[in-house]
Amino acid sequence: MAEPPELIIFDLDGTLVDSRRDLADALNHARVGFGLPPLDVETVSAFVGDGVRILIERAFATTDPNVVEAALAAFRPYYGAHCLDHTRLYPDVRETLATLPVRALAVLTNKPEAFARTILEGLEVGSRFVAVIGGDSGPMRKPDPAGVHEILRRTGVAPARAVLVGDSTIDLGAARAAGVRAGLVGWGFGREADLRAARPDFFLRRFADLPAALGLAGPRS
Repeated sequence: MAEPPELIIFDLDGTLVDSRRDLADALNHARVGFGLPPLDVETVSAFVGDGVRILIERAFATTDPNVVEAALAAFRPYYGAHCLDHTRLYPDVRETLATLPVRALAVLTNKPEAFARTILEGLEVGSRFVAVIGGDSGPMRKPDPAGVHEILRRTGVAPARAVLVGDSTIDLGAARAAGVRAGLVGWGFGREADLRAARPDFFLRRFADLPAALGLAGPRS
């Protein structure tokens, strides 16, 4: 068995927080300006994971830079003002984060960093993380490993003593490319069958089971 980690890096949307409704509301706000009908939450959820620009491209079925920029101009301020209307931590996240016996926790998300920080602070868990890196924090996004490498550099933790926990094969790809262990969760935006088929180092059905999966504690009842 691998040694318990010193560093845990978390994805945000679909891993720590359920942000489906607020993302859908902001996206539909942008679509209204183009005379487009609203999309349901499940449809929007399937578009999430590769950053806000690609979210817009998928939802508007276009890469036309004029359309994408206009949609982003409508999406960003609305989401910034409403990203905590319905977004909540998943069950057991707050309690588990407070008791994880590791040197450092961090967040690596393809969401813009300012939105990520607003959500973490608004949900009163921002102080738990020594680093928050978003999709606009550097030139590359997950699955590129650059964000993982930057967090390792800031914390001084070796790849062998770090783990990334996410809800998509994008997260798994970033972890594998950086040489860190990877765990995937079953409550997020990814399909469980696809996630299990990708063969992560561990798979979680409850956030409360994370310490046991990492050899940090026994399972909670």
